[in-house]
Order: sequence, then structure tokens, then C-alpha cells
Amino acid sequence: MKQERYDRDPVEDARSVSNGKRTSNLILKIASLMMAVGIWFYAMSVNNPSSEAVITDIPVQVVNLYDESITVTADQPLCVDITVTGKKKDLDKLTADDFTVQADASGISGVGKFTLHPSVTAKPTGVTVVSCTEALAARLDFKATAEIPVSVNLTGWSIDDNLEKGDPVPEVETVSVTGPSTLLAEIKCARVTVEPGNLTGSIRVSGRVELIGQDDRVMRDSNLTCAITDIAVRIPVYAYRDFPLTVDCKYGYYTESNTAITLSPSTVRVKGDPADLESVSEISVGRLDETKITEDTVTMPISLPDGLINVSGTDSTTVSINHKNTVLRSFYVQNIIISHADGMQYTLITTGLNVRIRTTADDAALISAENISVVADVSEIVETTGRMQVPVTVTINTDTPVWAYAVGEYQITVDFGK
Repeated sequence: MKQERYDRDPVEDARSVSNGKRTSNLILKIASLMMAVGIWFYAMSVNNPSSEAVITDIPVQVVNLYDESITVTADQPLCVDITVTGKKKDLDKLTADDFTVQADASGISGVGKFTLHPSVTAKPTGVTVVSCTEALAARLDFKATAEIPVSVNLTGWSIDDNLEKGDPVPEVETVSVTGPSTLLAEIKCARVTVEPGNLTGSIRVSGRVELIGQDDRVMRDSNLTCAITDIAVRIPVYAYRDFPLTVDCKYGYYTESNTAITLSPSTVRVKGDPADLESVSEISVGRLDETKITEDTVTMPISLPDGLINVSGTDSTTVSINHKNTVLRSFYVQNIIISHADGMQYTLITTGLNVRIRTTADDAALISAENISVVADVSEIVETTGRMQVPVTVTINTDTPVWAYAVGEYQITVDFGK
């Protein structure tokens, strides 16, 4: 057999082996990369798959109302639920604030009940809205403000037998409430409830305001806004007491030795806060001007300090004056003096006055008409022409001091400018 021999270059053989290994490595790298990409896509599809979610209670904006004074209300909050799809991680982050839902009211005129059709007008990127609440029942009404009367609900209180609770008085009589006019018409009152506990005196407490409907139920409607949320209430507490009536004298002419003064009635029954009653010991009906008392009796009104109430059934008392050891004498006085005339021209028309003087029996013998003067002070006269009635004061001047005073009011007639 013939044998063939092939002579090969060892260097070339080495190069061929090296090139083959490089090609094989490249193929492996490409295959590995493709496998890694596939695994990544698989992992992403498993960890963040497409998903579906429901977003609830998204508020609805009603737009294009035909009148700015129109307000929209509903029995339930004007909100919708929507179903969306997208990547799970994106959906997990969504809230109602990420969406804008509007209902177009441009085709509605008038007021009353209507059906609104909401739609999503803004949403996050990558999220698809699949469904949305299709219809909402709503009422359109004019917005108005009404003054609602305040009533007080008093609970949880007690009082001692010797005291009396008065009617509670709120610090305001009405409150302003704003809302749909139809709802305002359903309001009966604004009720404030207070719980004062045991009452020992008048107090002031505050309570929350609740709107009460015509059916006497609390109206909890977010479409109604009350201008104030709390109201202070004064709860008066009364005690009763009888006080003596007293009268004062202006000049001190009436004393126990020369005058007996009685009042009828002599007491007055009063009710008031216990603390106020403690500060009172008597009720004064006023002051007698001895120089003007010309009768034996004077009727005077009974006036009480603030906070006290007269429950006696009478608002006046009769003051009886019984003079003792004094006499009333009359004198015809012609000694008329014009004071502070300062260049005025005048003519006295009155030339004499009958003046009554109260004095003691002994001093009466020392007084005569010559001891008495009537003085007219004309310093306040502005109009210096014409006939005028000018009041006068009576003075008594004797050589020996006497106890005496004029009784009554007097005036004279003067012509000025003549």
C-alpha cells in the first residue's frame, strides 16, 4: 500500500484553532445577551404586569352653569367611581386627586332635579379609563342667605327650691345661613344646646349651633353654611326679697323733730340674681325738694337698679308728709331786686308777690314782709327786648337768725328794652 504524506505548517494550525475559539465565544456571548434580555422582559411582565383598578369618590366639577348664583346639591356627595387599567406599579400610586371629572351643565336651564353625565377630563399618563359612573342625580337651585331664628335647648340642669330659673337668652336672636333656597325654606330654627348643671346664680354658657328642619330633625347638609358655629346663652337665676322704700330730702329742712314722713307701700318685692340682691339693703324712690312741696302727699315712682325686677304689682309709692311744730305763713313781698342787669333797660310789671314761708311758731313772730326779698337773676337772658317771665329766688333777712324757708316756685314779669 502506498502511503501519502502531508506536511502541515504548525503555525497555521495554531491560528486556525484560535480563530475557531473566538467565533465560538462570540456566539456564546450573543446567546447569553439575548437570554438575559428575555429573562428581563419576563421578570418585568411578572413583577409589573398590566392590571385594573377602581378609583373611588372622585369629586365631580359641574361646569358651564347658566347663572353664577346657581348652586348644585345632591342627596349624596357628588362623586364618581372609575375603573382604569395600566401597569400595576402605576395603579398602586393613584388617588382620586390624580383625576379631574367634570359634568357639563350647558344644556340645563332653570332649577330643580336634573341628571348629570360626568366624564374624565384629565388623567395620569399611561393610565386608561375603562369605565366611569354614567349618571348622577342632582338639584340645581339659586344660592341665597336667610336669617334663621335662634332657639335654646336647655338640658342637664337643676336648681334649689328657693331659686327660680328664668328663660335662657341667646346673645344673638338670628344667624345667617347660606345655601340653596329650597333647603333654606326647610329650616325651622337654629338650635343651640347647653348643659349648665346645677344653677346657683345667673350664668353664661356657650353651645354648638344645629339647624333644625320643619320636621324637628337636625339638618346635616354640607350645602348649608351657618355664619357662626357657637352661640353664648345667658341663663338668668332669680331669688326674691322684700326691700324697704326710703326717700331723701334735698336741703335737710325735714327732720324727725319737725316732720313725719311715711310711704305707702313702704316695701317693694323684688326678684333678681342672688348676687345682685346681696348688694342692696333698701330702695330709694328719690329726693324731696322741700321748697316745692305744697301738698301733704307726693306720688313718686319706684325705680330699681339695673338687673332687678319689680314683682310687687305697683310701680309707685305715695309719700305722706306730716309737719310738726311748724307753720306756713303768707307775706305780700314788694322788695323785688333785678340782679346782673349790667346796662339792660327794663320795667318791672310785677310789683309784688304773695310768698309762703314755713317756719316755727316762735320764729314766725320775727318775720315780716320787709324782711323778705325776691331776686331775679337776668344774667342768662339772651333776648334783651320784650316781655318775659323771669324766675326768682326768695331770701329772708332778719336781725335775729330764724329757721325759715320759702315754699313754692315764683316768677315775675319784666319788660326789657323799656
